[in-house]
Amino acid sequence: MSNTRKATPSWTIPDWMRPYLDCIVNTGGGDVEEMVNGDADPYINLPLSTLQACVKSQVSFLAKLRKHGLLPNPERDKLARELAEDIISSHKAYYQPSQSMPMRESDWVNEIDKARQLLKLYEES
Repeated sequence: MSNTRKATPSWTIPDWMRPYLDCIVNTGGGDVEEMVNGDADPYINLPLSTLQACVKSQVSFLAKLRKHGLLPNPERDKLARELAEDIISSHKAYYQPSQSMPMRESDWVNEIDKARQLLKLYEES
C-alpha cells in the first residue's frame, strides 16, 4: 500500500471572484489559489495552516454571497438594463397617453412603467 495522497483537482479562481481578490486578507503574502489548494498540517506548520483556513473561509463566504445574489453581478445588471431598454423601445407605440387605449394595451403601459422604474434604479446606483 502506498503512502502517497491522491492528487485532488486544484481549485482556480473563478472570473467573477477576481474583482474581490483585494478583499481577501490574511494570506501571509501567499497567492489565494495556493492558499485554498494548500493543506498544511497544523502539527507541522500551524501559522500556514491557520492562514490557509482563513483564506478558504473568505473564499467560501464570497461564493455564498454570490449564490444568494448579495454580490453585484455586472452581467446580470447589464442584461436587466438591456431588457428594460428593449421593453421601452419596442412598446413605445403603445404608450401614448393622449389616445384612449383598449384595456389590453394598457397592460403594456404597466410594463413600460415597471421597466422605467428598473432603469431609474440602475441609473441611481
